[in-house]
Amino acid sequence: MSAKRTLYICKAICWNCKKEFKAAYGKWERNEKQCVVSPGNFLEKEKAVAAENGVVIKTVLYPNDDVYTVNICPHCGKPFGNNYIEELVGHEEKEIVMLNQISKRMFLNKQFEYAGTIGKLDSDRGNFKGIYIIVRPEKMQDILLNQTSNAGKYKGKDPTVNIEKLKQKLLVQADILYLGKSEGSVEKRMQQHIEFWNGKPISAWGGRSIAQIQHFEDLEVWYLPCDNPKEMESALLNDFETKYNQLPFANWRH
Repeated sequence: MSAKRTLYICKAICWNCKKEFKAAYGKWERNEKQCVVSPGNFLEKEKAVAAENGVVIKTVLYPNDDVYTVNICPHCGKPFGNNYIEELVGHEEKEIVMLNQISKRMFLNKQFEYAGTIGKLDSDRGNFKGIYIIVRPEKMQDILLNQTSNAGKYKGKDPTVNIEKLKQKLLVQADILYLGKSEGSVEKRMQQHIEFWNGKPISAWGGRSIAQIQHFEDLEVWYLPCDNPKEMESALLNDFETKYNQLPFANWRH
């Protein structure tokens, strides 16, 4: 029997300002065993779902120099320590957010659906035409690059981009690293990219620079369904270029 992981969001009372706010904890269950999961052990998807439901989670340095990732009261900014988590368990008015729901996030003023990571892509998402983006996760503060690419040599062409040229395109303030489109299934197109980035010589040349990112398998994949992918792609790239004065890291033209 596989383990079940559930995210709970419920009402809590701040110990400092006594105001009500939303806090989150998780529960891991397998057979008859279960344990509580604190925010410091949340998955990236759990953090995203919690944030979308109004929960504030931050990493805090305590006076004793211990560092914890905890719920935060949005009214006074005080941490709601993990020692309070047990008090939340079994709360009568808790709201249960199951993690098989589709997590959504706003990028470039559009609501994208989370599809997993490059290394663990959800094959049940993306059976529609539209836009896909590759996004740097929060845990990847710095992007390290390889001198050469291990992506496939489609028609014998080397996919490697000069590393100095790549460094010039890296934007610290931009999470979106690549934006593409598909007139068919965005999930199938992403699978083609992933196979190409992992060394297969297939026709998925766009976004080839992703393969030069160390641990690119940890990058997130997000989808946006739309009826006119070509026009939407052009509009979103224009929006990105207007905001950052250049295209995303792995986009070279549009």
